[in-house]
Amino acid sequence: MNAIEDAIYDKLAADATVTGYVSTRIYRSMAPEGAELPYIVYGVQAGGEDNLTPTESASPIYQIRAVSETSAAHAGLIDEAIRDALHNQALTVTGWIHVWTARLNLIRYVEVVSSVVRWHAGAMYRVMIAA
Repeated sequence: MNAIEDAIYDKLAADATVTGYVSTRIYRSMAPEGAELPYIVYGVQAGGEDNLTPTESASPIYQIRAVSETSAAHAGLIDEAIRDALHNQALTVTGWIHVWTARLNLIRYVEVVSSVVRWHAGAMYRVMIAA
């Protein structure tokens, strides 16, 4: 579903509030080693083709989250900007009709990397498309 991944990137990278926090540090699947923080990372987690009718449609679920070394609150602010950019907003998915993007389950956790605390804040998003 690279067309959806392109659409997610394009939408986030075009949002001034999002880029105010992370610039263009928006990564598919995982951030490169040594990437400057904060950043956003996203990737497909579940779902795919619906096969409900002969018409092609899909509704994959993407995990989209902010990662910050500043604080949980900082990661949360970036998550709010992601929500504003994506939830119930139109995406341009090449070759498809975008039906709906909806925010689902929240994601919040903390990890320690090389003795540095990193806060993660985000959500799962269902992206519905049809032919």
